Amino acid sequence: MFSDIHLINLRIMAEVLIAIHMLARFLPHKEHFILRIAISSAVCILFAWLFPVPPFAAHHYVGWGLLMYGSFFAVAAGSIACCYQETFLSVLCCTITGYTIHQIASALNGVLTLISKMTGFLITDGIAWFLSIVLTFIPAYLTLSKEIRKSDQIRIDNKKLPFLSVVVLLVDIVIGLYLLELQKTYDAPGYEMMIQLLNMLACIFVLNMQMSLIANRNLKAELEIVSNMLQKEKRQYENSRHNIAIINQKFHDLKHQLRTLRHQSGEVDRSVLKEIEQAVDIYDTSTQTGNAALDVILTEKKLLCESKGITLTCIADGSGLEHVSPPDIYALFGNILDNAIEAVSQLHDTDAQGISLSVRCIAGMTVIHAENRYQGLLTLQDGLPPTQKTDTAYHGFGMKSIRMIAEKYGGQAVVSLKDQIFSLNVTLMLP
Repeated sequence: MFSDIHLINLRIMAEVLIAIHMLARFLPHKEHFILRIAISSAVCILFAWLFPVPPFAAHHYVGWGLLMYGSFFAVAAGSIACCYQETFLSVLCCTITGYTIHQIASALNGVLTLISKMTGFLITDGIAWFLSIVLTFIPAYLTLSKEIRKSDQIRIDNKKLPFLSVVVLLVDIVIGLYLLELQKTYDAPGYEMMIQLLNMLACIFVLNMQMSLIANRNLKAELEIVSNMLQKEKRQYENSRHNIAIINQKFHDLKHQLRTLRHQSGEVDRSVLKEIEQAVDIYDTSTQTGNAALDVILTEKKLLCESKGITLTCIADGSGLEHVSPPDIYALFGNILDNAIEAVSQLHDTDAQGISLSVRCIAGMTVIHAENRYQGLLTLQDGLPPTQKTDTAYHGFGMKSIRMIAEKYGGQAVVSLKDQIFSLNVTLMLP
């Protein structure tokens, strides 16, 4: 065993580096990334190859192995810190994940070798190693990288990470070393198989726990952003309601003053008065839906569409929204129309710059349907279109806010894409 310990250490370090960089590649890179990753990886490989293994280490598997592989863990973490712009806790989290993936592959390798020994089915060491890598690394990459890509960083609860680190190190290093210690005195394939499976399942459990913490942290961060957006939109609603009420009154007074001027004698240009009155009429035709909050947001967005040359066709019955709070109505329809306005503004054909919106009460539900054309390729992720902006940290939450409000009132938000037409159906259950 210890005659080729340096080769084993070399293989372990290579697997750990592949695993951690496989996940960390989505994180922000430092300058001269390729050079950094080449030099740091070479240092790690050299460290593993040259790490001293004295003769007494053969009789103290657990103690010496804990020191050696703990050192490998620290060096691998240094490689991540050298290459990526991440905090200490993020580096530690990524290294733990990579080390755990390696340990799962190692345990699977042992299981395949034991199966070969117990059944007589020939599986060479090379084939067993290759299968263990493929069956572990590829599923881990497909599963874990999706969660890391969501926020381009690894975020985890600071209080839980140190505890998790201790658990992972005990599972990844001590159990594996203790298994080697037992093999010297109790060499039974069935017993070894049980220990290998236990080690592999423990690592999978720890890996799942770690990814759950990351996923929960990501969801918590998203929820905070959406909640802040809703609070901001609540304040915007109050301001818009107040401002529109004042403007309505001023325009109403202005119309009366224009009529008075028209009937007075003097040198007032009647064509100018007519032009002013038509401009006032555009605003004065504010939407009346039977719901004050819906009137505010539709009037506001109608004016915005007028200024951009966008046609907004709206048939809305606001009576089915009485149980929805005004800030939620403002946030819901504000996000729906803002997304539609942004989409049609990018169309080259001005005749296609139209938005259709309807609000109806059907079978105990309030059904909101919005429709507009879009250009380019649009796909759905988790049932919603992702943001088209490069800054994903603070964009892309409008649709999530729509879904959250719909679910708050017992409904759902469903998006469909067909023939370059974006359709959104939101249902809210009536009380």
